[in-house]
Amino acid sequence: MVRDELFATMDEAEQSLEHFIAERHNGAPLQQAVDNLQQVRGILNLIELAGAELLAQEILQQATDIPAGAGAERDAQLAALSNALHVLRRYLENVETHRQELPEVLLPAINDLRQAGGQSPLPESFFFSAR
Repeated sequence: MVRDELFATMDEAEQSLEHFIAERHNGAPLQQAVDNLQQVRGILNLIELAGAELLAQEILQQATDIPAGAGAERDAQLAALSNALHVLRRYLENVETHRQELPEVLLPAINDLRQAGGQSPLPESFFFSAR
């Protein structure tokens, strides 16, 4: 089932990121997290959860930007990554429970990530379009 694979892959990404944060000299866990995040993004694209896919894409971009051996200068970026993964998981659980997408609730996590990576935030109106 796609849902089970999605959550299992997210678990692996979270564990790999935590492992890297604990042992930054070892780039293998970070690469594993990036591989898992690419899979998560692909699944979200497949099931057409655009807001969740955008957050996964931002997480992936930030994770790819962090070098092995990253020091304290990357703490804010790593914290934003961890938080964004947590937010993504809660969002997906909520979508599953309530069968309703509210991508605008992801904007603070997306913008925290963008800010930690030195990018400009997305506007509050990003997920709203005139219909």
